Amino acid sequence: MSNHLSMDHINPWARIIVYIAIIGVIVKFTPILDILEFFLYFFIVPLVFLSCIGLVSADTVNMIKKNIDDAKELARQKVKESIQNQNPNNDKQDNSEQNQDAK
Repeated sequence: MSNHLSMDHINPWARIIVYIAIIGVIVKFTPILDILEFFLYFFIVPLVFLSCIGLVSADTVNMIKKNIDDAKELARQKVKESIQNQNPNNDKQDNSEQNQDAK
């Protein structure tokens, strides 16, 4: 005969009742809920807060980068337009200069 505790000979529903009773005793006579509450206040809440700050910061940085990229693209378009607007005038001047040289 073995001296170890075994619950193999107890019905499954009785085992569930015993496990619930053990959990009840642990919750009643140990500060497990206080420990969980401290864990929540000192670890989870700051972690969530810092994560939210990080998400807001990441979104802000992405928004700023997008605005800078949009401004760069707009500036490129304006420069291309101004170059295209200046080239026809230069081409006309070049053509008139070539015509004068040919005469």
